[in-house]
Amino acid sequence: MAIIQRAAMGEMPEDILRAIGKNGLNASSETLLMTAAKGGIIKPGLWKGSITANDISQLTPSQLKEMDKLLQAGKILDDAEIQRVGDTTVPNPIKPPEKPPVTKGTGKLPNRIFDEYGNPLPYGFSNVKQYNDFVKVMKADLPAGTQILFQGSSVSGKSYKSGKVFDEGRVSDFDIALVNDDLFLEALEIGRKGGFKMKTDSNRIGPLDKDQLAELGLKKLIDKLSKEAGRPVSFMLCESVEQALKRPSLMVTP
Repeated sequence: MAIIQRAAMGEMPEDILRAIGKNGLNASSETLLMTAAKGGIIKPGLWKGSITANDISQLTPSQLKEMDKLLQAGKILDDAEIQRVGDTTVPNPIKPPEKPPVTKGTGKLPNRIFDEYGNPLPYGFSNVKQYNDFVKVMKADLPAGTQILFQGSSVSGKSYKSGKVFDEGRVSDFDIALVNDDLFLEALEIGRKGGFKMKTDSNRIGPLDKDQLAELGLKKLIDKLSKEAGRPVSFMLCESVEQALKRPSLMVTP
């Protein structure tokens, strides 16, 4: 879908549209750049006409920040410069670590699955196809443009509260953060009467209970995902990708 069409549909703020409209970026890169700008990771005005590459969809938030600094210094970003900033064969941002430590006395971590690019996937999947099928179901039913991040023990490998290893003596759940302006604002508008309140984090709502999921039209999806995965699935709403990445996360690529 062309940039101007997505803008007309309300998916792209006008200032960001103007900032990237002169670039020859592909759709995935446009989405990444828009999300980064909305999250305060980059200054969109710097990017106008300053990038000659057509694909930056693989860049992580930290790499985008570094590129933003280069643009401030007056550099033109081409394929060679992007290659220098980060390995362009890796499309999946991850925060940290790739190999979570095993807590003493809690057992052994399950095998980590990696995608075709060598990126680690969340614990709880037995193969790449199972992961891809799960993500496909999720993307099909979520609002267009929603950013998806796995969090919790499926990323870190152990429970934050108990320290137990993922799936040790129980079926662990998938904690999934969603970044979508419309969902977040809808939750804020419903407010406390619907139980949508900020807890310890002023930029995060959830985990959402069944009534909240129903209010937002996500109940059928969460039931479908739980059945697909064979484990509980929970959704949190985050104000921005930058805020979500303050917790250990694995971002689903656009």
